[in-house]
Amino acid sequence: MPEDCFYCSQRLGSTADVLKYTWLKPDEVISNAEAGVKAGPSGSCLVASGRGPTDADVTRVSGAIGKFKEQHPDVESAPASACFRRPGERLHQAGTTAYNHQTLNTAEANYADICTTHSYQDRADTVRKARQAGLSPCSA
Repeated sequence: MPEDCFYCSQRLGSTADVLKYTWLKPDEVISNAEAGVKAGPSGSCLVASGRGPTDADVTRVSGAIGKFKEQHPDVESAPASACFRRPGERLHQAGTTAYNHQTLNTAEANYADICTTHSYQDRADTVRKARQAGLSPCSA
């Protein structure tokens, strides 16, 4: 189910001219991440939009991260998504070190003005769970 964070170009009801897509296949994820590594960054993030993930999504992402980390053990990897609600132990075990969570970007009192499909507390709980799973949470 899509989220409606008003600042996101992929939100529910957005008319932004951006690509709408499904999950990439693991080898596509790896080839895209490798292209980024060749450009010289020290980290790589996977981004998703929408509520979830399902167990199948976690398996898909964990598998791609595991393969990528085998080939690039020194590159920090993070599943980056405001809506990746269960960033738990499976992602950490696959080699994820951080969790980028971009929706804690306003005061709790203002949150209902930017999103109605989840609460500030939902997002704060996700960040807490990421930390408990061994991931280093960061918010932009």
